[in-house]
Amino acid sequence: MDHRGTGRSTLLDCVSATTDDSLLGGEIDPSEVDECAQDLQHKFGDLSSFSITSAATDIATFITESTNGQNTTVCGVSYGSTLVERLMHLKAPTVTGYVLDGVATTSAAAKDKFPFISMNDRDFGEVADTFLDLCANDEDCSRHFKSTSLPDLLQQLFEKFDKEPNSTCAQLVSVQGAFDPPSLSLRATLGSALLDSTMRAFIPPLVYRLNLCEEGDVTVLKPIFSSTEPQVETEPQGLAYVSVLLYNLINFSEVYEKPAPSFAVLEERSAHATMNGGVGLDKTNRL
Repeated sequence: MDHRGTGRSTLLDCVSATTDDSLLGGEIDPSEVDECAQDLQHKFGDLSSFSITSAATDIATFITESTNGQNTTVCGVSYGSTLVERLMHLKAPTVTGYVLDGVATTSAAAKDKFPFISMNDRDFGEVADTFLDLCANDEDCSRHFKSTSLPDLLQQLFEKFDKEPNSTCAQLVSVQGAFDPPSLSLRATLGSALLDSTMRAFIPPLVYRLNLCEEGDVTVLKPIFSSTEPQVETEPQGLAYVSVLLYNLINFSEVYEKPAPSFAVLEERSAHATMNGGVGLDKTNRL
């Protein structure tokens, strides 16, 4: 089923963000927020009808009315984990099982235990630290980091690259045209690799070669880091069914800290994370 506001349902959008002269295309620029809010209020009124609870209610109603009383098992993947977790609270009588691929939200959890998306970079960093520590217990990995451990060497690289941003390997890891320091670009690249069960195995070798940064190392590293550069692509047809506005509405309404942390706090969390997914900082940066 498509979530309310996306797919082939009534798309949650506003005129100011979909015109050709919108500053960020389908995204909402801060200067467009007021006009967009008025547009949405006029079209939809209370936006709670686009909440996770409303979407879960749609699923519960569909199952109750369309399954002829048969037992149903509901599977939630990615954001679906959040949606199914909310569905569980509605106690649809014919649903006899739930399958989640992870824990995305935990309703009614204490504030310090709730996985806020604004805490994503901090949480991501904790997982990254645990992963890096595994190297010490692996013979093949640890023998390359005898004098300095993998975590310590990576921290040294962050400091070295930011101190010498024009050095060969600092330039190599930097995103062309971006204003971020080399360490932030490297954290994001390693974070992307950590999310991939195959690519994460290359993190120790990448750190090892970045530290050496000799001619042969640069030859090996160039194709890897050039593949992380942003690519200009034709917009996929499927994006016509995606509502960035709905994504932001749910993020800020239901899975973001209140009061919202300042940009400085998010920036600090991102900078202190050994690796990050860029999510916590990115949300506030764009809005």
